[in-house]
Amino acid sequence: MPINCYFTGRAARKLFTVYEPAAPVAPGRERAVVLCYPPGADYFNSHRAFVKLSAILAAGGAHVVRFDWYGTGDSAGDGSGADLRGWQQDLGTAIEECKFVSGLARVWLVGLRFGAALALMGAKDRADVAGIVLWDPIVEGVRHVRESLERPLEVGGNRRALAAAANEVDRTSVAEAIMTARQQEEFGAVAAEDLLSGKLPKVYLLVSHDHEAYRALRDRLRERDIEHEHEVVASAKAWQEARDQWAGEIPLELLQRMNDYLS
Repeated sequence: MPINCYFTGRAARKLFTVYEPAAPVAPGRERAVVLCYPPGADYFNSHRAFVKLSAILAAGGAHVVRFDWYGTGDSAGDGSGADLRGWQQDLGTAIEECKFVSGLARVWLVGLRFGAALALMGAKDRADVAGIVLWDPIVEGVRHVRESLERPLEVGGNRRALAAAANEVDRTSVAEAIMTARQQEEFGAVAAEDLLSGKLPKVYLLVSHDHEAYRALRDRLRERDIEHEHEVVASAKAWQEARDQWAGEIPLELLQRMNDYLS
C-alpha cells in the first residue's frame, strides 16, 4: 500500500504527517493507530524503529498515522516554541486525522519514552481512544529533562562536536539550545500521579528491559485500578544511539510483539 506524506492542522501550526494504510484484512479486524514520537535526541535515534513499526502494523491490518510535534522534525515552528498544551492540540489533530483516514471511531496510541507521557495526557477522558501502548515510558518530567540535558542532541553524528563545544562555552547556553529554561520548568513538572488521574483507557506497558521506574509505574497502574498488562521483551533500546550508527537499533521482536497485542 502507498505511504502518504502531507501536512495537517492549522496554517500556523502545520504538522508533518505520514499515513500508512492498512493491508486488506477480514471485516472487523482493521485498527487505527497513532504513533507518538519522543522529543529530543530520542526522536532521531528511534525514527527508524517507528518507520519499521508503522510498516509492521499496516501489514497486520492497522491504519497508522505518525506525525512530528510542532517545533520538531518537519513540522512548522522551532523547538523553542513547543509546549505541552500545544502538543496536546497536536495529538488531538492526529487522532482526528487517523479516525478520518481509517473510517474508524476509535484509535490506539503508541508512545515511546516521553512520547508515552504525551500519549497519556492526550488520552485522558477521551472515549475515542481505545488504549495506549507505553513503550519504555518516561512518566516523570524531571527524568526527561535530566536525560535530555545529559545527552547533547545527537543529530547527524554531531554529538562529539556538541560535547566539545560544551567545554568551550557556557554550559547553560548549550542546555538552552536543547531545551529552553521555560521548557525545562514545564516539562520537569510532569508527574506520574497527574498523568494517571482522570479516566484512562486500557494500558499496555511494553518495555525492552527491566527498570525500577517501569515496575513503579506498573504498581501505580494497579493501585489506580487502571486496566493494564505489563510485558518485558528483552531487546535493543530503540531510543539509544547504537555505536557508530548515529541512530538506535530496531528491536524487531518487541515491535512484532506489539503488533500481535494490537491484533
